[in-house]
Amino acid sequence: AAWELSRPENGGRFDVTVYQRGWRLGGKGASGVAIDAADRRIEEHGIHILMGFYRSTFEILRDCYSTIAAHPEIWPAPTLSWDDVFVPREHIWVGEPRPDGSWETWDFDVTQLGPFAGAANVVRRFLDRFNAGHGQLLADIHQDLGKLHSATDFLKSATKPKAGGDVSVDELSQTFDLVWKSASPVLSSSARLRKLTATLYAATAGAMGLVKDGLASPPHDFSRIDDWDFREWLRSRGPSVPDSAAHVTWDSPIVRAVYDLVFSLDRSVAAGAACCNLLNILFGWQDHVYYKMATGMGDAVFAPLYLVLAQHRNVKFRFFHRATRIDLDAAGDAVAAITFERQIRDADAYVPLRAHDALGYPVWPNQPWTEPGSPLAGDTDAQVFESENPSPVADAPLTIRQGADFDAVVLGVSVGALRGQLGDGLRGNPAFRRMVEDTRTMPTQAAQLWFTAGDAGDPAALQWHEGRAMAGFAEPMSSCTEMNQVLDKETFPDPRPHTLAYLCGAFPDAPDRHAEALAAVERNTRTWLDEHAQ
Repeated sequence: AAWELSRPENGGRFDVTVYQRGWRLGGKGASGVAIDAADRRIEEHGIHILMGFYRSTFEILRDCYSTIAAHPEIWPAPTLSWDDVFVPREHIWVGEPRPDGSWETWDFDVTQLGPFAGAANVVRRFLDRFNAGHGQLLADIHQDLGKLHSATDFLKSATKPKAGGDVSVDELSQTFDLVWKSASPVLSSSARLRKLTATLYAATAGAMGLVKDGLASPPHDFSRIDDWDFREWLRSRGPSVPDSAAHVTWDSPIVRAVYDLVFSLDRSVAAGAACCNLLNILFGWQDHVYYKMATGMGDAVFAPLYLVLAQHRNVKFRFFHRATRIDLDAAGDAVAAITFERQIRDADAYVPLRAHDALGYPVWPNQPWTEPGSPLAGDTDAQVFESENPSPVADAPLTIRQGADFDAVVLGVSVGALRGQLGDGLRGNPAFRRMVEDTRTMPTQAAQLWFTAGDAGDPAALQWHEGRAMAGFAEPMSSCTEMNQVLDKETFPDPRPHTLAYLCGAFPDAPDRHAEALAAVERNTRTWLDEHAQ
């Protein structure tokens, strides 16, 4: 919002101020460098990647990096470029549990599907692509069955793809039934065949559902099926299969990865939102399927944005301002006042970035400044500044009022935080109250692992190849990825780590106390490594 309001073409019409709890921007995407430690590691809040269909995000970030290139005084040398920071990747892996407790990994090169632009055409283009390409998928299944089964001609009567993208629900179902009849007896002996069958089911059930629910033609209103859970929607709309086939059909690793990406565990995922996101991930990417970052997300995304906004666009930032109350006007339709706890004295004077002499550019520290001369001198636990707890070194509170201090408010606060005291005043609006009460949230946990030669639990044992990002793996750290491209931005005494791995997953039983939660995450990570990093 600050970026759009402060665009040069607006001619300075808007006076923009950002109020931020704590010392860093980005929320869950914030990161910090342990700048005062001997090993200056980058500390993240989880795995962060930018999907290739994030067009608005890329537009803003490319604009930001272009501004830095044109005005090098904004970002001290060495100037980072887009190509330095954002590392393209194409492969996605999902995990399949084996009966013995070990795991198989399914590799998907999404570039084989090919991209297309324009969300308005996403359904039609998917159906066209499915009809044009499912013949190859069937041929791959046929080839695998030919090696494992004597019935090599089982696909002769399968429906051929039609011209013009016409999709017949009955023909799709009949085709899958033919595959299932011959594949099901030998699925247990071939991971590739299970992968192909699961892929064919997900595509077939999705195509059948889009046609049956009238989403094959504009307007493609995915919200019409959001009352359905995604799994149940696939089961209801797709080919009929026995419950014993769930692991390769409506509860396959492909489907579970959709739930895992939003940390839902066994909770429902709206079918419309799941379809829209999955289609965009598979087909809506531009240039590359997704991007990792070669440094912390805070330094790749939020530091450049902050510097351009503050130094080039005259946007004001007020760090250490924790909103404690939001009041509506008498009609209940607009924000009338906001009260902040100023978490430290002289908060307006706080400068958030610190110089990193090894890198040559400023970074977000993992702790607020505590040097003499900083407004935050002392031994205060920094965690309090990113929590709901009152600051022990707070200044007098600040209340800003509509008409006197602001004209309009953009509320950039997570829904979970609005269920507490902060949202009391807002819940007087019935629509807002329903939104807060009906939106589900999930705590998450994350770990970062640095491996040196000879370490037990070396990621090589997990078959993590360069660039691998995997979803749907073993709980509780069900998403994991290698992040070696970050190591060059970290400093270490010898011996230097050779591998860096990030793990994250849902944390449904997260303790309320910060210290207890950290201890639980450490226990969970050790248990996960003992069981799966062998």
